Amino acid sequence: MGHVAGYRIVVIGTSWGGLHALSVLVRGLPADFPLPLAIVQHRSRDSEGLLGELLQDETALRVSEVEDKEPILPGHVYVAPPTCSWTGLTSPSPSTHPCASAAPRST
Repeated sequence: MGHVAGYRIVVIGTSWGGLHALSVLVRGLPADFPLPLAIVQHRSRDSEGLLGELLQDETALRVSEVEDKEPILPGHVYVAPPTCSWTGLTSPSPSTHPCASAAPRST
């Protein structure tokens, strides 16, 4: 996994009102961005897939809703599912995401 000045991943959390800021952010990232970007956004359960689709329209980076045991790779934007708090992401070795064991949150 790539490193930039000691960092291994960029993690951003927003409310649904943060969509514009997220769009501006990913639009400004270069196609060769060297770190994975993890996004956790408070949103309704029925919005699954929507955030990733909206952000994909703004960037050349690959954007996807993270899946169980998916490797976390540089230059990729990972969106946590609406039922995932993504706790544990700051573990010493974030090679896979921890959403599989996360309890659904209420919306």
